[in-house]
Amino acid sequence: MNNLIVEFGNLPFSNGDSYYSCLISNQNIKENIPVKINGNHQIGNSNKDVVNVWINKCTVTKIPKGITFMFPNIKVLEIKNSKLPAIHKNDLAEYKSLEKFCCIENPISYLPGDLFEGFEKLEWIEFYGNSLLIIEPNILNGLHGLKYVEFSRGGPQDKRFSLYPRLSSNANVKEIKDELERKYPQKLKDVQKLENLIKKLKIENDKLKKESQEQAAKIVTPVLEPKSELFDDLKKFLHNDKHKDFTVKIMDEEIRVHKFLLAARSPILAEMLLKAPDAENLNLVEISSTTFKQILRYIYTDELPTDSKINFLDLFAASGRLKMKALQDFAGMKISIKINTDNVLDIFELSVKYGHESLKQKAFNEIKQKYSKFHLKDELLFQPEKLMKIVQSLKKKEEEMRLFEKEFETLLLDN
Repeated sequence: MNNLIVEFGNLPFSNGDSYYSCLISNQNIKENIPVKINGNHQIGNSNKDVVNVWINKCTVTKIPKGITFMFPNIKVLEIKNSKLPAIHKNDLAEYKSLEKFCCIENPISYLPGDLFEGFEKLEWIEFYGNSLLIIEPNILNGLHGLKYVEFSRGGPQDKRFSLYPRLSSNANVKEIKDELERKYPQKLKDVQKLENLIKKLKIENDKLKKESQEQAAKIVTPVLEPKSELFDDLKKFLHNDKHKDFTVKIMDEEIRVHKFLLAARSPILAEMLLKAPDAENLNLVEISSTTFKQILRYIYTDELPTDSKINFLDLFAASGRLKMKALQDFAGMKISIKINTDNVLDIFELSVKYGHESLKQKAFNEIKQKYSKFHLKDELLFQPEKLMKIVQSLKKKEEEMRLFEKEFETLLLDN
């Protein structure tokens, strides 16, 4: 998850309009990972009021995903000076309700013809200050409401790439297309030549790569390591009591296991067994038999659980008690996906109890978002007891307000 620190406020657009905006600046936005926003709205505003998302001076390899899910009413997307190397149709799939798209001062060199296919509301396109070499001539097809286009590189020393001067706001689509065709007909029609050249270079590159690999194979013969069959073999004994030499008791249930495996996979279990080396059984408390069986499956197979009915909160707590980090990290990841305003405090408390920093941070971000109008400070992340008291107090006030509103509505109905 891309956890981004943002600012909210009214920002002016280049045509003089002002929009309630989300500003993302000076951050690294990872490719193909959904975005999560952390920031405080202005009083009276929420995600639904955000019209413009402005990404400025970031490192972006692809246009972020999930923006429109958080801001369903976005009409303007600006990406400025953020090292965006290329842009394709699929990158904009979730943004088809945009009215204005600006991609300014990025190293983009090629714009495909189908880039804005299906953008029925688009009226403003700006690619000022990029490194444009090729623009497919059909890029503006179907954009009947288009009012403004800018494709110039912006460098006074390089006029031959100023593909398009700034047109007046009343320029129509035909004027824009005619201007592009008139100024650079050859450059705009050379796309096929470029594609053929790329294919040719790729074929030659693949050929050279294959030859170099063949030469390397003659010099060095790689030694292939055999695939380990350890867990395939251990899996056979998960439900087979043969050779099992130890019993784990949970409530009234007894589960037969291999003692050495418990010790090998959990340092806590190893310590418990070491204290009583001659014992033939072990009583486990605070872990349900259902959860322990999931842990046992992991011990024997090294396979992470996939059953949708698993209680991952219980699994997180149990694997934390037994100090089985990989299993706990997996359960923590599953929990983080389902964090919401109802369970966030319990999850935060659990992450603090078992010292899981990643889940603790995600729960804290959710708490800050829920109570954004109170501007909770980041320092509270390291003061969990104080934070929980604050949140419990806020929840109590919310419940009192809810009861008051319910009582007030009843009084109104009685009248």
